[in-house]
Amino acid sequence: MAGRDSKLRAGTGLVDITPPVGVDLCGFAFGPSRGVLSPLEAHLLLLENDDARLLLICVDVIAFDTTYADEIRASISSAIGLDAGRIMLAATHTHSGPATVTLRHWGKPDADYRRCLREKLTAGARRAVAALQPARIGTGTTYVNDIAVNRCVPDGPTDPSVVVVRVDDTHGRPVGLALTFGCHPVNLHGYGNLFTPDFPGYTRRWLSDRIPGAKSILCFCSPSGDQNPLNFDPRRPAPEHARETGQRLARVVFEQVEKIETRCDTSLEAVSETVELPLAALPQEAELEAHLSKWTRRLAEQESAPDAGRPDSARARTEVDWTQAALAIRRQGDEVAPRPIEMQAMRLGDAALMAVPAEVFVEIGNAIRDACPFYRMAVVTHANGTVGYIPTAEAFARGRYETDRAAKHYGLHRFRPDVGDALTAGARTVFDRLSHEGRDRRRRRNPISRRLREQALDLVVGGCQSHKAPRNLEEGMPAFVARARGSRFWDVDDNEYIDLLMSYGPIVLGHDHAAVRAAVTQQMDKGVIYDLESSGMIQLSRKLVELIPCAEMTAYFIGGSGATSGAVTMARAHTGREKIIRCGYHGWHPWTQPGRTGIPGCYRDLTLEVDYNDLDQIETHLKRNPGQIAGIIVEAVRDHGPQRGYFDGVRHLCDEHGAVFILDEVKTGFRFALGGAQATFGIEPDLATFGKAMCNGYPGSVVVGRRSVMAGRIDTYLAATFHADALTIAAALTTIRTLEEQDGIAHQWRLGQRLMDGLTRIFTSASVELEVVGFPVLASVAPSTTDWARLRVRFIEGLIARGVYMTTHPWFLSLAHTNADIDLVLERAELALKDALT
Repeated sequence: MAGRDSKLRAGTGLVDITPPVGVDLCGFAFGPSRGVLSPLEAHLLLLENDDARLLLICVDVIAFDTTYADEIRASISSAIGLDAGRIMLAATHTHSGPATVTLRHWGKPDADYRRCLREKLTAGARRAVAALQPARIGTGTTYVNDIAVNRCVPDGPTDPSVVVVRVDDTHGRPVGLALTFGCHPVNLHGYGNLFTPDFPGYTRRWLSDRIPGAKSILCFCSPSGDQNPLNFDPRRPAPEHARETGQRLARVVFEQVEKIETRCDTSLEAVSETVELPLAALPQEAELEAHLSKWTRRLAEQESAPDAGRPDSARARTEVDWTQAALAIRRQGDEVAPRPIEMQAMRLGDAALMAVPAEVFVEIGNAIRDACPFYRMAVVTHANGTVGYIPTAEAFARGRYETDRAAKHYGLHRFRPDVGDALTAGARTVFDRLSHEGRDRRRRRNPISRRLREQALDLVVGGCQSHKAPRNLEEGMPAFVARARGSRFWDVDDNEYIDLLMSYGPIVLGHDHAAVRAAVTQQMDKGVIYDLESSGMIQLSRKLVELIPCAEMTAYFIGGSGATSGAVTMARAHTGREKIIRCGYHGWHPWTQPGRTGIPGCYRDLTLEVDYNDLDQIETHLKRNPGQIAGIIVEAVRDHGPQRGYFDGVRHLCDEHGAVFILDEVKTGFRFALGGAQATFGIEPDLATFGKAMCNGYPGSVVVGRRSVMAGRIDTYLAATFHADALTIAAALTTIRTLEEQDGIAHQWRLGQRLMDGLTRIFTSASVELEVVGFPVLASVAPSTTDWARLRVRFIEGLIARGVYMTTHPWFLSLAHTNADIDLVLERAELALKDALT
C-alpha cells in the first residue's frame, strides 16, 4: 500500500485564540463575555510521509458554521498547498467559548473575531509546516469510566473508550498528542461569562506539566450528544468540577501514552464523502399558527415581567422566530430535500478518525465504530462544521430536547428518526474507500464483545478478572466467551478459536470433557459440599502421594494463590521464622506482590525476590538474614527452564540454612509429567504446590510434601469453607485417571514439539528475529531483540484475528488437541506473519 515504507514527518502548532472581552459566548443564552478564566487555544498537528500530508486542528470553540469551516479550510489550503479534504477542523465543544456558529438567540458571531480566528489558524498551519521534522507515531486505546453520565436515559450507555495518538521525535520523546473524550464540556457552562476551554483545558495542562515536550495536545470530542459530566451541576458550575473531570481524563491518557510504541513508517490517507441526512417535513400550517400564538403570548409576558431572565426570553424568542420562518416555508409548499454533510475519514497507520459535523449520540457513535475495519477508531464530532444533534430513534420517540428544541437553534427542519442509520451507512461507505488490509478487518468480528467490554468496565474492577486481560482486549479482539468444547471456544459474536491458552492452564483434557462432566454431575446428585469430609479426598491424596516424588502428605486449597500462600504459611510455622525468598509468579496474595498498591509496606521487608537460575542472589539474602529465612519458593520452570545444578543448589542452600524448599508447580503440574517438573528434572523440594491442570477447570489446588514439614501443621490455621469440596475432588480424580489411561502427558509433549518446530521453520523462512522459547508443553513466541517486539505483537494479533487464540503468555495444550489442530495453527501462522510484515 502507498506510504507503507515512507518515513513520517510531523509538525506541531499552538495558537492563542482568546477573543476580546465583550464577544458573545455561545451554547446558551449567556450574552457577552466579561473576562477570561483560562486562555482559549487551537492545537495543530501536521503529519506527512512521501505519499500524503494530513492536518488535524482542534479549537477551543463550541463548533463552526459549515460555511465558516469551509472558509478556514480553504484559507489554510491556499497557504500551505494542502487539499482542504485533508484538513480536519474540529472544535472541543466548550460552552464557554465565542460564538463561531450561528445559533438562534444563543450568541451572535462577531465578524471581526471570526476573520481574526481564520487568519490565526492559517498562520498556525504555516508554522506547523515550518516545524516539520522526522517523527514516529503510535496509537492506543484506554478507558475512563468516571467522567460521563447519560443525560437522556437513567443508567443509559456511555462511551468510556479514549483513543490516544502519540507523536514522537526520532529519539522517542513525545512532541504531540491527540486524544478523544465522550463527554459534553459543560462543567463551567458559561461560568461568570468567562472564556475557558472547560475540562479539556485542565486535561491539556495536566499532561503538559508531565510531558513538557508535547507542544500540541488535541482534545477531540467524540460522540457525546447525550453525555454530561458526572459531576455537572448546571446551577453551580465551578472550576473545581472542571479540574476534577479534566484530570481524571488526563491520568488515564498519561498511563496509555507511556505504553504506546511508536514507529516511523506508517500509512497516511484521507477520504471524504458527501452523505445525505433525511429531514422531516414541517408541521402543518394550523399547528404552526397555534404554536406561534402560544409563544408570542409567552414572550410578551416574559419581557414585561420585572424579573425577566435572559434564558427564558431567549427560549421564547427562538420559538417565535423559528415558527415564523417555518410558516413562511410551509405556505410556499415545504419541499423537503435531504441535508448534505461531509464525512471525512483519516487513516493514521492502524487507526482511523472519522470526522462528523454534528453532535452525535453515543449509541450512534458505537454503530459507526462497529462499521470500521481498523484496529482503533475514533469518531471526532463537531468537525468541519455542524448541523446539530444526531439523536437515536428512541430519543425521537421520547420527544427529547435534542430532537426538537435544539433543532430550532440550529436551523429550520428537524431530522427524521432514521437519521442515525443514514449517518452510519455513510460512515461505512467512507471506510470502504480507505485502504485496509485483511488484518484490519478483524474489528468487524466482535462488536458484541466490545459492547460487553465497555459495560464491564463500569461494573467490574478493570472490566475483567485479573490476568484475563491481555492487551488485545483493547484492540477489538474477543473479550467474552459464549461456549467451549474440546480444543476450541466460541466468543459471543460466534467466532471460533483454536485455544492455545486453555484458560491459562487449567484445561488439560479439553473444554467440557465428557468424563469429567459425568463425574461432577454424578457427585452433584450426592451433594456439592458438606460439613464433614468426603471419602474422595482420601482417594485423591493416595493418588498424589503415589505420583509426586516429594509427596507424603497433602493439604487442599482453592486456586494456585491459595496453595502457594498455604505452603509459605507452613514453612513459617515449621521454622518459626517470617522472611521468604521468592522467585517467579506465585499468585495475588500480599506476600507475592510487595510494593504494589494496597499492600502494606511490611511485606516488602518480609519477602525477598531473586532472579531465576541465580544462586548467588539466594545465598546473599541468606547470609544477610541469618536465621530469618523460613523458606525459598521457586517456580519450577521459567523461560528456558532450570540450568544444570540450579535446583541442587537451592536444595543445598535450604539445608545449610534451615529453610524450607518450596517448589511452585501450579503451572507445570500434570503437564511436564504426572509427578510434575520435579519428576522430570529430579528436583527434591520439601513442599510443592499443584493446581490448574489437576482438575480440568475446577478450582482445586493442593500442597504436597514431606511428612516432617507437614505433620505438625495441625495447629496452623489453613481452613476455608470450599477447600476440598466434593466437586473439585471428583474432577481431580477423573482428570488424573484420564491422563494416566490415555497417556495425556506424552500427547501434550508430541503436539507441543510439532508446534515449536513448525513456528521455528516459519520464522526462519521469513528471516525474522522471532523465536520459540520454553518447553513443548509450556512455550511462547519471543522477539530475539527488543527491536522485534512490535512484530511479535502484530503476529499474535493476526493469529487471533484468524481464529487462533495465543498471547504472549506461554501456551498450554490438552488431550483434545490434534495434529490437525496444530497444522491449521501453522497454516494460519504463516498468513499472520505475512500480514505482520506488511
